[in-house]
Amino acid sequence: MSIRSTLEEIYAEKDSPGYYAAARSEILGMLPSHVERVLELGCGEGATLALLKDKGMADWTCGVDINQAALTVARSRGVDQVIQGNIEESELGIPAESCDVILCLDVLEHLVNPWKAMNVLYGLLKPGGVFVASIPNVRFIKTLLPLVFMDRWQYEESGILDRTHLRFFTNTSAVELVKSCGLKIEAVRANRSSKWPVRIASMVTLGAVDKFTAFQYLISAKKI
Repeated sequence: MSIRSTLEEIYAEKDSPGYYAAARSEILGMLPSHVERVLELGCGEGATLALLKDKGMADWTCGVDINQAALTVARSRGVDQVIQGNIEESELGIPAESCDVILCLDVLEHLVNPWKAMNVLYGLLKPGGVFVASIPNVRFIKTLLPLVFMDRWQYEESGILDRTHLRFFTNTSAVELVKSCGLKIEAVRANRSSKWPVRIASMVTLGAVDKFTAFQYLISAKKI
């Protein structure tokens, strides 16, 4: 079996378009049990914000996205306010220091200048507020092995090499991005492939390969 076919079989979890419409329940443990106001940048169809409302974790939710059709679905799910816009091109109209939680789940890598966007979001967050981002790991083995052994860096419709990704991050550079505006890092977690070869490789190497089996990092930070 070729390297390419093996990788496609083992590391397919994040390459489904449905991933982006799903509620991100894995972030719940990184959030306060209850807050008043939650803002999500790149909310899509609002599944994550709807989940927070359903669980009583947020009183008011606001979703920002460039896709009007997705925002229509988000509103139907009970998202209190939806804003069609691009944080790099227009004002969102959100009052300064008015958000208890800001979510950026697979968004920052799509921006031309995510460092500037982080400064804008920092200004919208209340003192003591929580920021949570998920950022793809470019060192994921599905990206790394074809590059090293096959001279292949091929953009795709979704996943780490999504055609719309403008920036690429590792664990270290993702953390540095979030810290760049003055936020204090609270936790960093990895989403990993659940396939059995990955689990075996981690056990055999005592975790030495874990930095290559994470397809995404979840980072929570606080405004002090």
